Amino acid sequence: QRPALCRCGDWQGAAAALERGTRRGLFKRGVGLTSGVIARTALIKGYFDCSRSMMQARELFKKMEDETKEEARPNTRTANTFLRGCLLYGAVDDAQALLTRMEEGADSGTQAACAPDASSYE
Repeated sequence: QRPALCRCGDWQGAAAALERGTRRGLFKRGVGLTSGVIARTALIKGYFDCSRSMMQARELFKKMEDETKEEARPNTRTANTFLRGCLLYGAVDDAQALLTRMEEGADSGTQAACAPDASSYE
């Protein structure tokens, strides 16, 4: 539902749905963690595409990076979504900083779920 809301331009509805799911604990364990990452990735894209808010996208991405459970942190698709948004809005420093973190994590074996792929360099 959340991706559909963003695609229809209703990023506020998507944010509200995500908040309701978070309050109900739907994204705390098991497949819910993965669903939470997918939902948050869609909302980051919605923030860039619909609300035109780099600040909201940045805040949500940072919140995901700060998650204690690795499965709830940004995956490569989430990171690539954020990278594209950064470039769209001219936030080259944000994009470069994220790409550096992704590369360093891949080199050190940490944050393997967020290693860069070919799309990260497009």
